[in-house]
Amino acid sequence: MHNYLIIFFGGKFLIKYAITVGGLIAVFIVAFYVFGLEPTKLELTEGNNFHDKDFTKVNQSGKTEPYATVTINGENVAVDKDGNFYKVIEIQNGHNIIFVDAKAPFKSATQLNTTVNKTEDKNGVSAEWSMDVAPQITY
Repeated sequence: MHNYLIIFFGGKFLIKYAITVGGLIAVFIVAFYVFGLEPTKLELTEGNNFHDKDFTKVNQSGKTEPYATVTINGENVAVDKDGNFYKVIEIQNGHNIIFVDAKAPFKSATQLNTTVNKTEDKNGVSAEWSMDVAPQITY
């Protein structure tokens, strides 16, 4: 009878520590997913694909990693199985900044910003697209 008590208490001891270790592993996995070390790959193609002669809309497209989450100006964008994405964005006269964020599982988030400068004068309407040189990486 005495041997059964030792096994019972010993088993309780092992279960307690197994649950603690399992919890720590789960926290590590979640932390690694959220705060991954390597940045998510993100490339933007030039947004010169304007939809009309008045430059009211631009097609911003790019490529990231498969299964990444992409937002453009805070709105979720569909990503295909190869990591390609696009969104048609309305632009106004003046300085338009487009924020593109990508976050792949187990990696840190990457943000690239593009700018579309639209001018309208007596000669007509023109627009110019440019991209920030360095990506912003969020750990």
